[in-house]
Amino acid sequence: NVLWTGEGERFSWLMKLAHIESNVEFFAKKGRSLYPIPYSQFLTAKQSSEMAGHPQMIRQFAVYLRGRVRQHLEAPFEIRARVVASLNGRPRQLRLDPELDLASISASDLKNHIVPLEKGTTHVAQLAP
Repeated sequence: NVLWTGEGERFSWLMKLAHIESNVEFFAKKGRSLYPIPYSQFLTAKQSSEMAGHPQMIRQFAVYLRGRVRQHLEAPFEIRARVVASLNGRPRQLRLDPELDLASISASDLKNHIVPLEKGTTHVAQLAP
């Protein structure tokens, strides 16, 4: 579902029909520990809201965060995101694989890690770190 994956969103009138509400939380994972990343210090509220609805922007920001986290945490570590979204009023569900190191995948590979859109079910219970 291109409305859900965002593929080609900048090239299609169809995207005008999509309303996605999203929440994003970023984490640095080192070993078994997850460290929340308070990213609001890097983005305005408008930038944060815009990023939350676009998987490619989330991946790009994860790459940026990797550089910032590197200043405080020794490698190896992963940058993960918990992205919960609702498309056109459907139940909220995971949008990206929460076990994925977003900073290490290519932009072209991201589409392989978008959780398929479910009809009538929610995966919010899987959100606990």
